[in-house]
Formats: sequence, structure tokens, C-alpha cells
Amino acid sequence: MRLIFILLCVWSIKVIADPADRLYELLAKSDSLTANFEQNQFTETGELIETSHGNVSIAKPDQLRWHVLSPFEQLIVTNGIWLWQYDVELEQAVRRPHPKNAATSPLMVFVEPLSRLREVYKVEQQSDRCYVLEAHDDKSMFTLMTLCFDAADNLADMSLVDGFGQKTEVFLQQLKSNFIPLPEIFEFVPPENVEVVIEEGYVPGI
Repeated sequence: MRLIFILLCVWSIKVIADPADRLYELLAKSDSLTANFEQNQFTETGELIETSHGNVSIAKPDQLRWHVLSPFEQLIVTNGIWLWQYDVELEQAVRRPHPKNAATSPLMVFVEPLSRLREVYKVEQQSDRCYVLEAHDDKSMFTLMTLCFDAADNLADMSLVDGFGQKTEVFLQQLKSNFIPLPEIFEFVPPENVEVVIEEGYVPGI
């Protein structure tokens, strides 16, 4: 009887400490978030390529607005059906179907069920507040993703490593979670005199 009790305790500790369960628990706490961001892109040797700034809004299940304000304005927005990428300087807007899983779009980890998260990524806990997701498929757009949370369990920063070894770091500031977003912020109407391109596929890296 004592052996059975010990085995049950060990099993319980293992379940509670499962990194994927804990990460999913953190992601499930928020149905929406909005924040300002700083994004740094590096070469495979660690050389800084570019720093950009903007704001992001995410609402479950599939809504995203990623607005780069500097150095070059660009907008990526999806309502869960269509995904638009608008380059202000090029005066071009591209429409694609919304990506449907975390293998094609890292930000989908915020809305995927736990079973799908496990299917796409191996999850390890790097530290008390950071989790590393390693893609099972080496053909995924990003092979490694690290998510770090603050003391209030809000996402604080994330880093992505692609198949070429290039790294992207994103730091979130002035984050608000569980807000009620206006539906129109996830819609896009191309401005006049803008070239519109309709494509099948997804936007790499979002």
C-alpha cells in the first residue's frame, strides 16, 4: 500500500510539473491582449539586422493585428478568415487565407488547443518564467520559440529562431490582457490607389 501511495505521489508531481500543461495554463488565462512592442532581428552570427517598433493586438480565437510603425510602416491583420499584409511604402496589400495551425504561424500557439500544441512542439521549461518550444517538424518556419512571462503571468517577451539560425526577439511593453477589442481593428479595407494581390498560402513568420 505504501508503494502504491508513493507511486501515485510521483505520478501526480509529474502531471503538475508538465511544461506543456503549465504553458497552456498561462496562455489560457487571457482571451485577448494588446501591447506595444520592440522587435530585434539578428543574423545567424548574432549581428543585429534591424530594430522595429509598433503595437500588437490579439483576440481569441483567430484575430491578430500586428502594426509596425518604424522604421517602415507595415500592417499585418487577420479576422480569422483572411490575412492581409499591407506595406505602406510599397503601396501594396496582399491577401491570403488565415493560417490554421501553429506549424505555419508561431502566434497560433496563443489560440491552439493543448493537444495541437503538443503535436507541433516539444515544450521544455527553461526557467521559472520561460518556456522553450521546439518544432517536431524541421521544415517548420521557426525551429525554436521561447516564451517568457512576467510575475503577473502576462507574456513579457518571445524569441524565434528560424531554420537558417536567424533570431527574432520581441519585447512587449504596456501590455493589457482580457480587454474587449473593437471588431473593426481586425478588419482591413485597402486604401485607394493601393495594389491588391490575392494569393493562396500564409505570411511566413507571423
